[in-house]
Amino acid sequence: KIEKFSRKDLDSEIVAISKSSKLLEKKIKEVSKTDSNIVLIGDEGCGKEFVASKIHDSSHRAKKNFKSIDCRLDKNKFEEQLFGSEDNQVIKELGLLDEVNRGTIYLKNITALPDKLQGKILRILDEKKYYRIGALNPNVLDLRVFASSNKKLIDNLRKDLLKKLNFTIIEIPNLSDRKSDVKSLIEIFSSEIFIEKGLKSKKFSSEVITYLIDLNYFKNIFQLKKF
Repeated sequence: KIEKFSRKDLDSEIVAISKSSKLLEKKIKEVSKTDSNIVLIGDEGCGKEFVASKIHDSSHRAKKNFKSIDCRLDKNKFEEQLFGSEDNQVIKELGLLDEVNRGTIYLKNITALPDKLQGKILRILDEKKYYRIGALNPNVLDLRVFASSNKKLIDNLRKDLLKKLNFTIIEIPNLSDRKSDVKSLIEIFSSEIFIEKGLKSKKFSSEVITYLIDLNYFKNIFQLKKF
């Protein structure tokens, strides 16, 4: 029963009732056994970061860090957060690449990066090393890279970088393609709220569930969760 799940259970739950989500679940299991880089394609709020974290958690890198960074950040802020900095060989600030070494990094909305920064990412993947800002010597890097994009924007990615990342592409289905999953998703999201608030769990009636499914109001999982 959903209402008996713990917070850990809910966080690890993958709803796969619809055909499209079953195919996605199968793909997640397949790529989790590999160490390939992955491009996740889907509309805003469809669950790309959730899928990325599930793949990491099922991979041999699961005991290492999973970190994400939004590529829509200001260019300077993005570089500071990603690379970190040092001065006269003294570390001023660790970057995400320091924290995620041997783990997985998720580059959210990678197509938002300007061409020059995309080139820096490509260089990191090619050379498997990086420089903190202000550093003279590189740091060796071992990591798996996940990147995401809206399908309409994927052409904004440099072809050489896409080729480097493009070992596996996973398309995340929209909520409109997962209608048979909605009932379970509503139960999970409502149970999360009950657990967080320390409230006794309750269930929506089948009439309410049917109404919400037929409403076609929710465009993605994020909207459904925030409802």
